[in-house]
Amino acid sequence: MTPPLLTWSPWTRLCLLAGMVPVTFLLFDPPLSLLPLIVVVPLGTTSGAAVTWVGRTLALLIPFGALLALMYLVAMPVSGEVLWAYGPVEVGRDNAFLALSIFSRVGVMLGSLCLFAVSTPASELLTDLRRRGASPFLVYVLATTVNLVPLLKHRASCVLDAQRARGLDFDGGPMARARHLVPLVGPLLLGALADVEKRAMALELRGGLKRRRAEDVYEPPGEALLRLASAALVVGALGYRVWMLFG
Repeated sequence: MTPPLLTWSPWTRLCLLAGMVPVTFLLFDPPLSLLPLIVVVPLGTTSGAAVTWVGRTLALLIPFGALLALMYLVAMPVSGEVLWAYGPVEVGRDNAFLALSIFSRVGVMLGSLCLFAVSTPASELLTDLRRRGASPFLVYVLATTVNLVPLLKHRASCVLDAQRARGLDFDGGPMARARHLVPLVGPLLLGALADVEKRAMALELRGGLKRRRAEDVYEPPGEALLRLASAALVVGALGYRVWMLFG
């Protein structure tokens, strides 16, 4: 059986999951900031890639949590009632609540975006946006951004092999390697810029950057309602935030 998340179009997945990010930041403090998990967790556990999703989320969230604890629980002056003390280290109630608030919002954000990343290949999203009549320039910029890291990695390998073939030795200590960065970084950046320019010129000559009419895209029943519900959640969270500030 196909997971529900994978039956939706990439555009609907993007609207639904990315919409959880402003919702959690507008709701601000836990437990309200954790409400988007009611949507994200069931979709993630039934996505067919739950292990990958959890692994990527934790790989980003654990270092952030450690840095957050160091900043707010150790480095900042104690604020409020002391909840825990060990030697010179004291954790105040206000410090802990602020750290928990930031951690919860960032956790929901990373969980939502990582779920979208593991469930939706970039090529599917770009194709869907192109069929829906999105700006060709926007699609091209997104495609270039997505492919930037693999492109630079491949080009760096080629430049490294070429420089070694010319007799440049990259072994040795840190100072010796630092001296050889210029012969490596220079061709890498110049080659990447030239490659991007060539792709843009090729697309323009072939008419790839001309705006086309949107195609008729088949959508399973209810997808428009999902996108509308996501927008309604964002508007509702914004209204709640305004009410809390000025009400």
